[in-house]
Amino acid sequence: MAEARSIDHPPKPGEPDPELDRRRRTAALRVLPHFVIIGAMKAGTTSLYAYLYKHPLVHRARRKEVHYFDNNTERGMGWYRAHFPTRWEMARADLAAWRRGQPRTITGEASPYYLFHPHAASRCAAALPGARIIAMVRDPVERAYSHYQHNRRQGIEALSFEDALAAEPERTESDLARMRQDPEFNSVKVQHFTYAGRGRYWWQLERWLEEYPRDRVLVIRSEPFFSDPATQYARTLAFLGLPPAEGIPFAVHNDGGEYAAMSPATRERLGSEFAEANRRLGLLLGEEAWWA
Repeated sequence: MAEARSIDHPPKPGEPDPELDRRRRTAALRVLPHFVIIGAMKAGTTSLYAYLYKHPLVHRARRKEVHYFDNNTERGMGWYRAHFPTRWEMARADLAAWRRGQPRTITGEASPYYLFHPHAASRCAAALPGARIIAMVRDPVERAYSHYQHNRRQGIEALSFEDALAAEPERTESDLARMRQDPEFNSVKVQHFTYAGRGRYWWQLERWLEEYPRDRVLVIRSEPFFSDPATQYARTLAFLGLPPAEGIPFAVHNDGGEYAAMSPATRERLGSEFAEANRRLGLLLGEEAWWA
């Protein structure tokens, strides 16, 4: 008999998932998420989500990355709801929290492709207009290289980093243009090979800020999160209206391991290429430009 997956490792989208099929039968009785972590990829979203669901007032989703508002919208809201707790589970937890003098419980998910996907923001706002949105952004040079190394480990990238960057426009631009025109079109190339594209955060966040008011969008820089997760975690709890929690193990999740350093010449070139996008991000958020 095959070993059953745990809740932390449910079947991936597209794989048979009898448990999710069962949960879909009670979809109408399930809640929608109160918060959504929208990305960016390789910016710490796995760790932040893990810390959040360790909080006694946070219910975790069936899987961290539901990918509904990017790749699975055609499955319908019943499929999406199936990933979250029932109203009864939430009400029972709310009553226990009330007896302790604490606020109501919440649930949420984290799908890093949402930040970049051209239709995710509008889809999310239509389905979850009251949700709180959390975006994590990492130095785009480091993020691109970490993304590339992730693809190498997964066996989906054969090119050198420099060649992959050079090939990115040819690999992704036509598909990305088609995605913008055809909301039903999904591109594996865009999802996997946008090393530089995903680091131009200003236009991605601008799209989300057109759908959600600024006070409902929390932007976390990865560097202070990596160096001092407790402080950024406390900031996130305050944003979500949750009280502090003690005993949270701030272990690193989804660590990419060690790999060869990036070429200094490539690093310098990328830093120059991202400078304008970083400046625009600072203007968008009303803060000094990051990663100068």
